[in-house]
Amino acid sequence: MADFNGAASLRLVSNSPTITTVGALGVDVLKANGFEVLANGTACAALNTDDGSSLVTGIYTINLGTGAATLVGNYNGTLSGLTVSAVPEPQTYALMLAGLLAIGSLARRRNR
Repeated sequence: MADFNGAASLRLVSNSPTITTVGALGVDVLKANGFEVLANGTACAALNTDDGSSLVTGIYTINLGTGAATLVGNYNGTLSGLTVSAVPEPQTYALMLAGLLAIGSLARRRNR
């Protein structure tokens, strides 16, 4: 798990009770809207920042070794949260269909 310590640095939290500060983000963050860890040792985050004249949401890559954040791109305005819809895998549909067929065959057997 990762969190933003006072919006100034990145802290990594594992299953153990210790928290390790990795390093400064280099960005004054007001709010983190999303955080995804990639296999190559970096992470992506949607961070709300104040550029002095307005609130801006930017997508940043974060080096998990140093904690440094690098701006990839900005949105016009801010994000208030990311909503992700779950998409079932084909095996889920197959299992649901098998269950419906089993219930249908039992109901048909009872009616005979």
